[in-house]
Amino acid sequence: MFNKNRRRYSDQKAKKLNRNVISYEEVPLDDYEEETTRVSSVDAKKIVKIVILLLILGLIVFAFANRNSLTPENISNWFKYDVLGQGDGKGYPVNIVGTNVDANNMITVGNTISYASDTSFVTLSSNASQIQNYQLSYSSPVISNNGNNLLIYSLGGKEFNVGTTNEITYAGKTDDNIFTGDISVSGVYGVVTQTSGYLSKLYIFNKENKQIYAYSFSDYYITSLSINPSGTQCIACGISAKEGSFSGIVYVLDFKQEEPLGTYEINENVIYRSEYFSSNEACLIGDTASYLMSTSDGALTENSYNQMLLTAYEVNENTGNYSISLSRTGDGHSCTVKTFNSSGETVSEIETDYKISALTLQKGDIYILENSNVHCYDFSGNEKSTGDAGSGAKQIKVSSDGTVFVIGVNEIRKSELK
Repeated sequence: MFNKNRRRYSDQKAKKLNRNVISYEEVPLDDYEEETTRVSSVDAKKIVKIVILLLILGLIVFAFANRNSLTPENISNWFKYDVLGQGDGKGYPVNIVGTNVDANNMITVGNTISYASDTSFVTLSSNASQIQNYQLSYSSPVISNNGNNLLIYSLGGKEFNVGTTNEITYAGKTDDNIFTGDISVSGVYGVVTQTSGYLSKLYIFNKENKQIYAYSFSDYYITSLSINPSGTQCIACGISAKEGSFSGIVYVLDFKQEEPLGTYEINENVIYRSEYFSSNEACLIGDTASYLMSTSDGALTENSYNQMLLTAYEVNENTGNYSISLSRTGDGHSCTVKTFNSSGETVSEIETDYKISALTLQKGDIYILENSNVHCYDFSGNEKSTGDAGSGAKQIKVSSDGTVFVIGVNEIRKSELK
């Protein structure tokens, strides 16, 4: 591959005047032979092609892993606030805007952090510059996001907002009080409300904010909604009191059909959250068990908690994993963290002595919050790092660059893990 050509230095410099510089061996430098290594033009082209191919493959993998975050708007904000350092951000910690932020009302998209308080929806850059500060007047705001798409609704109220974490573009209002809502990566979104003559009613809108579907529920109050990535169907989970105990129901609805694709009764279990991993696969998180569902064939796989107490959970639709924290003692302490893939298989099980109040998943790592500490584990159960979360920590989220954000009583701060 390499051609070596030995030649005297004096032959290359025939027109150069003689020099009398002496080396350490007292031999004239002009008497030394210089050995040069040449790469043929053909081999050089091959190397360049290989390097370019590896770079392209690396970019493809990176883009796929972050496909919901790599929007033109996010890239522009990253360049403006992180690369150029524009904005008035003075770093973290930073006081929240408003009087209270619920633990579930903080999200990360790319390297930005967003939250909804009782007065505002705020998005901050990595140096705490305000990208957006949109005024709200919701006593109980709820955030639902998929990638950069965002839905904020007033729980028990009638107002909602649609847009991105960088800009709210639409304000809507329903006739009745809102129970729940969701937005898909396609921009299709929905809200479930009270309604006259029924216990609940679902409204689905396209990304132009036009209603495209509606369904009324006569026997169940719908408490959780998830729309698939393509915006063609949804899962609606509800509860009903029967004979003194709660029972759950799961509806699978296609927006082009009047009747449900399927209904599933789940006795003595209330579903807190449902989330699609793909257009036909989803997970359900309940208070006594979690489930993997295939909406194409109706298969439902149960993962029982075996009477352990659920203390925290997290779903990462991008990686197709979800994690749950279960207290072995039943009082919130001595928690085991289990992580499942989209097939329902256990990919990680970590036993701790901690009282875990929150957890999050990011790039194959599990971050847990216990009291005022943050711990990072890999899926094999090895503790990689730990850090201080500060007093009053309610929730943690991790940005795409690995920054750990903590929401406290009245501020957003970072936790430096070591």
